[in-house]
Amino acid sequence: MTNQTNQAIDAVLQEQSVSARLGLEVSDWLLPLSNLVYLQSLNAKYAKIISKSFATFEDLITDLESVNNADELAMAVVQNLSDSLMRSLPASGQAKLINSFQDTVHALAKLDASTVTIIARIFDTSDRLAGPKYGAQTTASSVNNLMAKLVTANAKDQDAFVVYDPTAGEGLSLLSVYQLLSKKAHISLVGTDVKTSTLLRAKMLLSLLPSESTALDLKSANVLEPRMKQSFLQADMVVCDPPYSLMWHANDEFLKDPRFAPAGVLPPRSKADFAFVLDGLANLKDGGTMVIRLPHGVLFRGSSEAKIRQYLIDENLIDAVIGLPANLSYTTAIPTMLLVLRKNRKRKEILFIDASDEFEKSSTNGANTLPEASIKKILETYTRYKGHKGYSHVASPEEVSSANGNLNIPRYVDTYTPPADIPLKELDEQITAYQSKIIELQARSNDVMSKYR
Repeated sequence: MTNQTNQAIDAVLQEQSVSARLGLEVSDWLLPLSNLVYLQSLNAKYAKIISKSFATFEDLITDLESVNNADELAMAVVQNLSDSLMRSLPASGQAKLINSFQDTVHALAKLDASTVTIIARIFDTSDRLAGPKYGAQTTASSVNNLMAKLVTANAKDQDAFVVYDPTAGEGLSLLSVYQLLSKKAHISLVGTDVKTSTLLRAKMLLSLLPSESTALDLKSANVLEPRMKQSFLQADMVVCDPPYSLMWHANDEFLKDPRFAPAGVLPPRSKADFAFVLDGLANLKDGGTMVIRLPHGVLFRGSSEAKIRQYLIDENLIDAVIGLPANLSYTTAIPTMLLVLRKNRKRKEILFIDASDEFEKSSTNGANTLPEASIKKILETYTRYKGHKGYSHVASPEEVSSANGNLNIPRYVDTYTPPADIPLKELDEQITAYQSKIIELQARSNDVMSKYR
């Protein structure tokens, strides 16, 4: 997905959204638009209906529901379209809104871009504008791009790949990984999410990938529920951006769960961050790579989290810790970091990268974004596995042990920049100037106070 393609899609959305905004918020308009773009691409029957004139959305929905031999996903998309429109529609002016939707669908179809690319861009734009409004687990496109490049950095040429995301959201993270893998390989995309409406969007997006080389397994499930009997995936790659510091209902029974049992302790009930880590690792095959985005607290908090962190260190699973800039998310401004974990890795060291200053301000919503140059710098530092003063450090097992398993990035990467030296003559002149100013102010103060004595 090139910047040029994204810009072309954005231009259409911007041009066509003006009339829609007269009746709907732009975020309320974009998700139904994605439904229509998807249906338009499925077959000529849907495309013909979407091109007709309608006085009301109810008439449009009725015609879409009448299509014979529609598959289960298409029917679910039509139902989702109906639900989202009826929830936010104005009472009047529906014909004009329908025309606006139709104009946009047709304008997007004329672009030199796949339907997958168009829908992915619509999702990302809607997430950016709406934030947490729809309850979706959203990850900024620049972060998805970085995570995908990191998780595929060690990928070998092979005939098939399995990619797993336990908090799949709208499927954008899985799509980012898919786009970097060899199209000659068969790729299985496995994902779960607790929100059925969000998972529907993931199914809609990823079902458009070539069926002959792609297998989808997207399920509504909560990975924080106990699973005493479970067959693990043996995924080549795990990518995950879970809800941060989520409350969960763990109890001692969870220690019988084969995902959590190896660590010997459970993450605290107030913070499920490491539960997502352990779930991902349980489903990762030997030699596989996992990249998960988490708050910095998991690097240094104590109690059971310290024990889980020590377990990961002892098992030689942590390959890199990468600090990201604050305000990269659409839903929260807190600074986050990436854990890169690998099974059966040969080296014993841990690479620390402080990329907290590697950002640009977004022109649309004030959030930060990772520019391509910063993503390239992070990826090159990781693949070369080298230290750079003030940016990265390769910590030996002895260093980590001496810190008692504390992985807080500032312990390993010193970003302090001393102030520039000031020549003595210049410093003397500044002191003389300050002294003269103090004498002047003291005289003025005495003059004022003398009037009240």
